[in-house]
Amino acid sequence: MKIKLLWLVPPLLFLAFFLLFFKGSAPEHIFLITLDTTRADAIDYATTGNACTPNLAALAAAGRHYENAYTVIPITLPSHAAMFYSLPPHVLKLYNNGQERAIPYPSLAEIMKKNGYATGAVISLSVLKRNFGLARGFDHFLENFKPGLWYKTAAEVNRDAFALIDKMKGKKSFIWIHYSDPHEPYCPPGPQERFTVFLGGTLLHSSPSIEEQVLRLPLALKPGENSIRLHCEIPAFLRESRAFTAVSYADLKITPRDPRAPLTMSYSPDLVRRSERYGRITFNTKENESYLSIVNKGTAPCLADLGFKFMIKTTDEARRTGYANEVRYMDSQIGLLLARLKKEGIFEKSTFLVMGDHGEGLGEYNSHFGHIHYLNKIYTHVPFFISGKNIRGGEVRANPLGPDRRHAAQTHGRYQCHGRFFRSQAFLGDLLSRGLFRRLLGTPFPLAGHFLSGAPR
Repeated sequence: MKIKLLWLVPPLLFLAFFLLFFKGSAPEHIFLITLDTTRADAIDYATTGNACTPNLAALAAAGRHYENAYTVIPITLPSHAAMFYSLPPHVLKLYNNGQERAIPYPSLAEIMKKNGYATGAVISLSVLKRNFGLARGFDHFLENFKPGLWYKTAAEVNRDAFALIDKMKGKKSFIWIHYSDPHEPYCPPGPQERFTVFLGGTLLHSSPSIEEQVLRLPLALKPGENSIRLHCEIPAFLRESRAFTAVSYADLKITPRDPRAPLTMSYSPDLVRRSERYGRITFNTKENESYLSIVNKGTAPCLADLGFKFMIKTTDEARRTGYANEVRYMDSQIGLLLARLKKEGIFEKSTFLVMGDHGEGLGEYNSHFGHIHYLNKIYTHVPFFISGKNIRGGEVRANPLGPDRRHAAQTHGRYQCHGRFFRSQAFLGDLLSRGLFRRLLGTPFPLAGHFLSGAPR
């Protein structure tokens, strides 16, 4: 496998080019729409007979679509950080989700705010929450997650985005909207079957069984035996297609509030231990109902917490189908967003930058589903297009973008350029060497952006 490295300029630099080289006034509204876990080949750009992504296709057709865009890293937090700070992970010292880091560089949102734009963001994954560094410069940063859930559906994103747009109405605005439906679990909202947890006859928890919940449930354990019932209704479409393979309770652990509490746990025979680490056990079962027995050997009631991650496992083919359905669902909700903007008279005053943060493996490489671990093309090749006000429509560019060595040298140190550079379109070098970014925003911005890698041949 040959690894190709190329650097793509950050979103704001693209924006600077289009605002300065196309006729017309600057847009009143700038929307950065990031499509989490969306492979480049998951988007159908056909403008007729498109049953998959007609709304994204129409938006791309009205603008400029770059066919060869690659992410800097196939992990959500550092990939988005590269977009917002225009620096690669080794400079930001940000390599994985969950890292809390104060980044000593100006962010895209801060620069937009400095130049007169009200700023707002709606995120849909908890790994992007404000404590991870991307909220800087945003006047409004909406998280709004349900208890026990680490993600939001596109409909929930739209709910928050519509409220944000209403709040910022009448102002020049820069709004980041983050959709993540193609991320696991691969199932659009809709099925009504429930997952419930009971302690004796007391209901502790109830949620749709298609949701991938991370639960921490408080328990009041009486002396003697306490029975916990885990009941999962398998969605009908999984039963009928024979796609269901198991229910998984990952990293299950009972934690007494008092470490000295004498508790023991046993479980029903259908629960098969798959792994154990740090006292947390992962169980799988093919049954829809399972039991835990917790014995409090003390003479007084005991408080404890039951923690685990719940998920329904399916066949590989069902996961691929579910991923495609999630992309369709996300596109339909983006269609509702665009319709709302048109109704409010905002659409025609707006510029849209639409890009993926990374792709997703669907079993093609080492039977792997997910991302993070590999740099093959399926994990790194992402959709990217710019559309809207001042953007010439109907263009498709196959060549990658990034400054070459000659043009990078002409910047005379005004921009931070890292890594290995390859020949690109001359206008980007001109954009850098003539300082047009500075002219637009009144300040230099460190260039590095979305670089990438990993296309097997």
